[in-house]
Amino acid sequence: MHDAKLTGTKGQVTGINPVGGRGDTTNPVRRESGIMRLGDAELADAIVAKICRVTRDRTLQHALEIGEIVAQGAYEGSLKAVAAQGQGHPVYSRIATHPALPFTPKHLWICVKIHELLQLHPRFRSSHHLGVAHLRAVLNLPAPVQERLLVSADGEAWTSEELEHAASNFRRKTRNQGRTRTAVLCRAITGIEKVAKELHGKLARSVRVDLAEQSVFVARESLQRARQHLDAIESELTRLTSEANVGAPAGPAKPVLVRDE
Repeated sequence: MHDAKLTGTKGQVTGINPVGGRGDTTNPVRRESGIMRLGDAELADAIVAKICRVTRDRTLQHALEIGEIVAQGAYEGSLKAVAAQGQGHPVYSRIATHPALPFTPKHLWICVKIHELLQLHPRFRSSHHLGVAHLRAVLNLPAPVQERLLVSADGEAWTSEELEHAASNFRRKTRNQGRTRTAVLCRAITGIEKVAKELHGKLARSVRVDLAEQSVFVARESLQRARQHLDAIESELTRLTSEANVGAPAGPAKPVLVRDE
């Protein structure tokens, strides 16, 4: 048996100082003046728990330092620049592909995003439970959702797997809703194309069109305005797609195929 001083809070053993030997057969749960008798298994568990805390704290601090270095150096400390340019920033791209970088580009970007996350939610810097795996689980979620999930994970001592499960459920629900809205939008755009093709066909079959008629001028002006609206729709779709891909691995954009049926 071993004695371990309880120097933590809420019953956690944060300082472990064995003072007994294997021959001690006293009650393993007896407490005397702040001393709790531990068996070999309990002592080993307490030591491993402390190792995990130290590892978690230092891993998180390392990630924050790396993220801050990159954010300050490449993005001039601007969270807006990180969100807007993402991994496409020219300086960041050079850093991520630098031959002397001591870890993968994916790990580098996670460090940047964790730094960004704790800039938005500084309250979690002082958490004694949340580590890199917890924070990584909520990256790229909306800020209010990040905060809600991290509050629950910290307060209820979730494992990183439990937090990842909760985050995945939110992403799945949001993705399904987004697919529904996208389907409606795509059907509307397809409908515009169908109407335009039908009008084109009717004009092509027309024997004669009196270009002097006032209605023709009105129609041409309407077409010009419609073209402007369509250009604006295309620009907005491009913007939304770009925002959705912030944080995703950099790579060539997939071409948009237009099928003429």
